[in-house]
Amino acid sequence: MDVTEIDFLEAHWDNTGDDVTLSQISDDIENENTAVEKLEDLCLSQMLDMYEVNAEMDKTIDTPGNFDLMEVEISPENVIEQLEKAVDSSHSSRYSFVDDASVGTLIKSTESKNTRKNTNWSIASFNDWRGERMMKTNCVIPELLNFTAMDINQWLSKFAIETRRKDGKPYPPRTLYILCVGLLRCLREHGVNLNFLDVRDSRFYEFRRALSARMIELTAQGVGTTTKQAEPISKETEKHLWDKGPLGKTTAKSMTNTMFYYNSKLFGTRGVDEHKHLNTDQFDLGVDQRGKYINFNGRASKTYKGKTIFL
Repeated sequence: MDVTEIDFLEAHWDNTGDDVTLSQISDDIENENTAVEKLEDLCLSQMLDMYEVNAEMDKTIDTPGNFDLMEVEISPENVIEQLEKAVDSSHSSRYSFVDDASVGTLIKSTESKNTRKNTNWSIASFNDWRGERMMKTNCVIPELLNFTAMDINQWLSKFAIETRRKDGKPYPPRTLYILCVGLLRCLREHGVNLNFLDVRDSRFYEFRRALSARMIELTAQGVGTTTKQAEPISKETEKHLWDKGPLGKTTAKSMTNTMFYYNSKLFGTRGVDEHKHLNTDQFDLGVDQRGKYINFNGRASKTYKGKTIFL
C-alpha cells in the first residue's frame, strides 16, 4: 500500500508522564512509618493518658463496638477487663451473615441474561420434545433432573437426533450443540454431576457418538453451513464518505472515523478492544522494489491468532 494514500495520519503525540517521582513517594512512606513506630512505642499508661486528654476535649470517644472510656472509670484493676469487652464487641459486629437463599440471589443477579435465556430455551425445547414423544409413542421418559447415565445415553441421544425447530426444520449443528450445553448447565445448577460432554467420561460415550454423528449428517446436508458475510464497501461509497464529511482530516471526529475505517479495512481490526489496544510498535514503515509500504504486526484476538500482514 502506498503511504501517500493515507497522508491524513500526520499527528503529534505527547508522551509526557506523571510528575510524581519515586523520591517523593519514598518520603511519604517514611513519614507514615515514623508515625506508626512512635505510636507503637507508647506504653499502656501513656495511651490511657492520651484518651483522657482527648476525652476532655471531646466528651464522647467512638471506638469499635461502642466502647466509651467515659462510661467506665479505668483503673489498674479493671483495665484488662474493659479492653477485652471492647475487643469482643468489635468482633461481634464485623461480619454480616447470609442464608442459602441470599447466596442464590446474588449468583443469579450477576448471571448473564443471555445465558439464562439460553438455559430456559434448552429446557423448554427438551420438555416439549419429551411430552410429545411420550404422548405419541406411549413411552416413559424420566424428567431431566432424574436422568441417570443410562438415561442420557438412551434418551438424550434420541433428543439430539429428533429435536426440530418450531417450523419442523432441523437445527444447525452449532445450535444443536448449544441446546445440549444448556441442558448440562441446568443439571449443574441443580447439583446433578453428569457432564455428558466431557470426552474423558466414558459413561456417556454412546451419547457423544450419536451427537457427533447427527452434527456430521446435518453438515453434509448443508444445514447451517451458509455463513453471513458483510458486503464490502465499494469505492463509490468510500468516496461518498469523504465528500460528505464522516471521513476526513479537518476535525478530530472525522480523523477518528478515518483511522477506525482504514484500520478495519487494511489491517482487519474489528472489535472495539482491538482498536483501543493498537500500539505504534505494531506498525513499521519500509521500502522495497515496489515502493514504500506499511508492515502491520497483528496480535492475538478472537478473530486473529497472530501473523504479519504486508500491504
